[in-house]
Amino acid sequence: MSDNELLLAISSMMDTKLKAELQPLKNDLQDVKTELRIVKDDVQDLKVRVQRLEDRVQKLEDSVQRLDGRVQKLEDSMQRLDGRVQKLEGKVQKLEDSMLEMKTDLQNTKEKVQKISLFQENVLLPRLNTIESCYTTTYHRYKAYADRIETALLDIELLKTVVSEHSEQLRKLA
Repeated sequence: MSDNELLLAISSMMDTKLKAELQPLKNDLQDVKTELRIVKDDVQDLKVRVQRLEDRVQKLEDSVQRLDGRVQKLEDSMQRLDGRVQKLEGKVQKLEDSMLEMKTDLQNTKEKVQKISLFQENVLLPRLNTIESCYTTTYHRYKAYADRIETALLDIELLKTVVSEHSEQLRKLA
């Protein structure tokens, strides 16, 4: 055998042996490639999912920003309402103070009216009754003498006339 043949035979043996030894590596490499494709597909799915999540997060951020604007408006409205409520509380407090003062004044007025009523009942009415009694008694007495007074007045007129005439006659005699 020549060197060439020998080299070919060695080469052939090495190829066979190398193929035999490399075949499991090729198989393993093929398995790795398959698994790598699966991983690539999974990574691609993950990329899609991550993109969807990023889109959702962006939408949520936009919503949160809009909500922040609304919350700020609500907070501003609440502050204005708080101011109004404080003003109303102040006014209500003033009204309550006024009502308390009015209640005190009303109580004082009631006490004064009660005192006045008692004074009228215990002092004025008995005195008015006494005055009325005196007046009615005097009235009845004058009423009874009213006819006599008229007659007395006529008599006085007559007396004046007679006295005048007698005075005239006395003057003439004198």
